[in-house]
Amino acid sequence: MGDGRVLALCFSDRGMDSILVTENSRDWNPISVPAGFLPWSVDITGDRWLIQGWDSGTEDGRTQILFSDDQGAIWTEVVVDIGPVDGTAWVANAIVAGKLIVVVVQSDTWQPGIDPDTYDEVGYEPSVEHAYLFLSDGGPAELVAKFRGWGLAGYGASDGFRMIIGGSNGEQLLYSPDGREWSQTPIDVEVTDSARDEIWTADQAGGKFRNERFEGVYGPDQVLTLPDGIGWVVDLAVGPAGVAAVGGPEAPYDYSVDEPDEEITLPDIVVEKDGYELRYNQPEGGITLWDLNKGTAVYVFDAEAVQSEAPPEGVREIEGTRGFTTVEDSFTVVFDDPDTGAELVAFTHEEISAAFMEEDLAIQNAYDPYDFLVGWSRDGTGWAWQTLQEAFGLPERSKDDDSITEVELAVGHNFVIAKVQTYEFPPSLFEEDAEIAFSDGQTVSDSSPLAAMDGLFHPPRWFIARVD
Repeated sequence: MGDGRVLALCFSDRGMDSILVTENSRDWNPISVPAGFLPWSVDITGDRWLIQGWDSGTEDGRTQILFSDDQGAIWTEVVVDIGPVDGTAWVANAIVAGKLIVVVVQSDTWQPGIDPDTYDEVGYEPSVEHAYLFLSDGGPAELVAKFRGWGLAGYGASDGFRMIIGGSNGEQLLYSPDGREWSQTPIDVEVTDSARDEIWTADQAGGKFRNERFEGVYGPDQVLTLPDGIGWVVDLAVGPAGVAAVGGPEAPYDYSVDEPDEEITLPDIVVEKDGYELRYNQPEGGITLWDLNKGTAVYVFDAEAVQSEAPPEGVREIEGTRGFTTVEDSFTVVFDDPDTGAELVAFTHEEISAAFMEEDLAIQNAYDPYDFLVGWSRDGTGWAWQTLQEAFGLPERSKDDDSITEVELAVGHNFVIAKVQTYEFPPSLFEEDAEIAFSDGQTVSDSSPLAAMDGLFHPPRWFIARVD
């Protein structure tokens, strides 16, 4: 919850079974909700508790927002009239600060059967999305603001409300001290797929991690550097005790350059021809031409020389041709004798590419992006990492493993909780008339075996780590 407590939404075969909360990881107290209410969001950090979910007692399972001022003894619904909202509208989110509640209603003007991204000769226009903000002090919610775009995430704190919305102009941060008057400023920190060297502290929205809530503080200015050896973050949790994360391993190398100042990373590859070896990444980031007969280097080029636009002295690149047409992606690299200038050896594009492809294949066979690691840091700077096998006693993975283990983390005052569950996806699962064996020895034969997937989920286990 960000304040040292950990909350769990617990499911059974009946649906939502209970909401539990703990302060010490040992004693769990239930939070009662009305019968038939299936919550998907719970906020109990302030005096006014707020839950969002579906009313299973209605035919359409409409979204409900409920609040309680007596720790769940009595729940009252926040009434939101979305009738005046243009287009197709639905309740998307709600946040609370003190006694005030802000409800986010999302809408779009898309018309079924019409391409939402184009005009046509009939005069239909592209879909337009808006986020409508309603304010309630416990009574019926009142429309107070409208913004172009869609709501991504929002939280309330002692100094008011913060909401992030997305749109054609990028992401905007909305702020209001009272839920009625809102200011809007662009978010100038962006994390994209091509710049995944930054992670956000806590909940994930729009592919970005942001700090969920500490008193009066809300991201996205709180940024942590992606730890060494970690290529991507799967789950992240922040609390008073520190930061816990689940990450995928960094790819062994990347010899593409996306930014002008980015250093290239080369694999260790050797291409042999006519008594010479072209040795990549010798020295690091560079290339060496080695004479096998003499046992000496003919040329040694460092990383700077390799990344220069013009070939180094003694090296020529000849573009390939096919008939009378130049083939831009085909070339031959020619190395001349440094003393006489005569040609020593030439490597074709095909010969070099074949070596790179062979190395790529070997790395792809060895690299498992789902061989996750679990990490811990007190301050987001120094990290200690373990494999899931080391941390939770799981069996070692192989490259042919058809399972994946999901780990969810939560950080409290002086403890970390990890929920660990493994899912198996054998190839037979997707075959017609397949027979699936379960751990209890029973089998299920079904022309659509996906119906039996529940039997392939290992029971979840919870682990607790104490933090001194």
